[in-house]
Amino acid sequence: MMHTILDEWVEDLGGVTVKLFDAVHCYTCQKCGSRETEIPHLKSLVRTAAIARALIPVKLSGPEIRFMRRALDMTQEEFGNAMGVGAKETVSRWETDVKGMGEFTEKTIRHNICALLHEQEPSFAYNPADITKMRVHELEEGVVLAPIELQLVRVAMNNVRQDAWDRLAA
Repeated sequence: MMHTILDEWVEDLGGVTVKLFDAVHCYTCQKCGSRETEIPHLKSLVRTAAIARALIPVKLSGPEIRFMRRALDMTQEEFGNAMGVGAKETVSRWETDVKGMGEFTEKTIRHNICALLHEQEPSFAYNPADITKMRVHELEEGVVLAPIELQLVRVAMNNVRQDAWDRLAA
C-alpha cells in the first residue's frame, strides 16, 4: 500500500459539505490501484464543521439542522429540550423543512449549538457576539453554499499538543 496525504478533499458530512486541506490520508494498492481514504479526527471535524456552519449568516436548511443535532449526539427529543422547544415534533418539522423558523429562533439555536459544541471542541474559538449581531439571509434560488474550508492544525491546550480542525479565513 502506498500512503499519501491529499492536498484537498471535499466531503459531504451528511448535511454540511467541507473542503479539507492537507489532512486526508489516501491508501492506494500498488497491485490493483484501488484507493481508500481516511479522515483523521472525524468526530472533531463534525463538531468543528457544525460550529463553523452556525457562524455563516445563511438560513439553516433542514439537513443542516439534522447534521448539527447529530454532531451533538442527541435524539430529536433531547435536542428539542436543549433548544427550549420540548417537542420532538418541532425538531422534526425543522429538519424536514416543513416549518421554517424566524430569525430569533434560528439565532437562539445557533447560540445553543455553538455553546454545547464548544464544550466538546474548545480548540475552535468563536465569539457569541457574532451570532447576536448576525443578520440571517436566504440564498438566492439555485445558489449553493460553498464548502466550509478546514485544515488540520496542531494546537496546545492545557500544556498538551494535539491536532484540531480550524476554519480557513472565509
